[in-house]
Amino acid sequence: MPKHARALSDRYLLRPIGLLFGTLSMLSAPLLAADFGEYRSDGGRIALELRADYLKDFGVEVRAGMQVLGERHLHHSRLRGEFRAHLSSARFGRFSGGRLYFTSDLSLGYDGAWLSLEELTLSAGADTRRPSIAAAVAGGDVLLELTHLHTNLAPEGRELVIDHADVVATPALARRIGYPALAGQVLGSARLVLDVADFEPVEQVLTSRGAAACEGRPYWPQDGHRADIALTGIDGVQYQGRDSGRVKLAPSAWLKNLGEADVPWIAKFEENAVYPYAPNDQHPYLVWSLYRLHEGRIEQLGVSGAKHAFNTVNLNCDLICDYFEVNSNNGDVLGPGCEDVYGASTNDMNSAMGPRGEIVASQGGFSSTNSFFDQNGDGMQDHDSGEYENRLLVDESELSNQGARYFIDAWYLVQCDADISNSMGYVEIDPQMVGDGWTFDLLSSFEQGSAINLWVYEGSEQSLEHHERFEVASSTPDAGCPEGMPQGHARLAVRVEQLSDDRYVYRYALVNHDIDRGINRFVLPGVDGSRIDGLASPEGGWSSSVVDSCRLQFQTSDEALDWGQVRNFELISDFAPRSGHARIHLVGPSPPQSVAVETLVPDDQSLLFCDRFDSPAN
Repeated sequence: MPKHARALSDRYLLRPIGLLFGTLSMLSAPLLAADFGEYRSDGGRIALELRADYLKDFGVEVRAGMQVLGERHLHHSRLRGEFRAHLSSARFGRFSGGRLYFTSDLSLGYDGAWLSLEELTLSAGADTRRPSIAAAVAGGDVLLELTHLHTNLAPEGRELVIDHADVVATPALARRIGYPALAGQVLGSARLVLDVADFEPVEQVLTSRGAAACEGRPYWPQDGHRADIALTGIDGVQYQGRDSGRVKLAPSAWLKNLGEADVPWIAKFEENAVYPYAPNDQHPYLVWSLYRLHEGRIEQLGVSGAKHAFNTVNLNCDLICDYFEVNSNNGDVLGPGCEDVYGASTNDMNSAMGPRGEIVASQGGFSSTNSFFDQNGDGMQDHDSGEYENRLLVDESELSNQGARYFIDAWYLVQCDADISNSMGYVEIDPQMVGDGWTFDLLSSFEQGSAINLWVYEGSEQSLEHHERFEVASSTPDAGCPEGMPQGHARLAVRVEQLSDDRYVYRYALVNHDIDRGINRFVLPGVDGSRIDGLASPEGGWSSSVVDSCRLQFQTSDEALDWGQVRNFELISDFAPRSGHARIHLVGPSPPQSVAVETLVPDDQSLLFCDRFDSPAN
């Protein structure tokens, strides 16, 4: 178990709620795992963390006994009863029955009314592919849902762990407490640790699945096998507090391994004897950003730090092979066809959130020793983020623009990923201030791809817009993965609007996905300073100038466009658009120092061949 997960385990242990686990039909494909079978529990312990620290912003109070709480609160208890599940240390199969019980002295209050959580009955949720647990009171009303579960067998096979669950308020709870806006909000997180009493093997049938067969594995990306991790869903966005007028928020995220490779998922500072490459604690990173569409522009309002992944749960796999379980750290490999999930609570863990600057985005690399998490350099984690450090924070004033639309995206950076475009995606959200807190209900279904598609869709054939994706080639393309990966990927989109006086507004958005060097200059050809107006360049040390009465450039000396960031540029011209090439300059002397990217530029015929700039060869 990862060190930070162990620390969480020590902090998490809940108090007694009556648990009734129904059946989950999660077993979707043949697999081979040495210890797969039915495990029976005869009790254990449970922990519930309620987020009184931000629930109070909604006017919702959390009470333990007669004490009203103002910060995060952990509630602990022993469990009694019986529970059974089909699983192995590397993969969850299904809940197969049983009943556990606990009670609590917790209650929730709003506007003087209190709702007791003293006696609840938990049963399996209806979704068989994305397991959840429903918590109901006598009479049948479901008050809470435990979602985004991490379900694993502990290394020695003596404990069944249901971990990192979001605890979500249902419409019934919101109705009973008299606060409809509370429905769908994450109230906290939960962890169940069940003592395993006995084990009975469950026969599994291994069938040939071509490249996905277990024989000859593991297939590591560095050995030439295709790694392709796809982000498959964002099913919630959660308010997590406010600090000095800034709102903190995070999404939940689902992903799936679409490639043939086994993808390492080894928590920072941990080791896995099967994975042969350095650094041994290789794992993906999740980042997210907030965008606003308003008055013809797309603006990036905020970015998160990097959430370091750990402990994949391997749901709905094509297969799981026995080598996944060769050492004590189960969940270290995401197998072919397998899914994984991290809820909003997990994406707010201080021990997992770090600065983006330590990630080599183009290669998906990170060195844990001497990192933000290891400040004394001894190869062990000794430092965590603060509550509002390395998070997505946005000024409240940015969330209330009349007529604006808001979107959040997420992106998994994965070493050797063959297609970064399907590793990212976005949803539209509705920011609403409720009391002193905020809700972010989803307004759209999940869309895969870069969020810049919201503004100008890639492949658009509209005459007044263009979207170009480009890649900076590797300087050592024959070196293999990760050293031979491209230096990065970026996008340039433009929209042109004709004004009532027959002039034209050109709005550009430049996206640096994973170019570690950064971008420090953006140059447009055929632009005479005497014929442009209304220049706008991004904040943060950027300036604009016209060079040789021929080229308009936006540049910075100390605030380069870093990976994962978007910058906007604008100008007003007398001329209608034509197809041309902008030049994007990269930081540093290494080749290439710039790349030419197709876009729309003002059609000033007198400057068409100025300095021969308007050519991808120059």
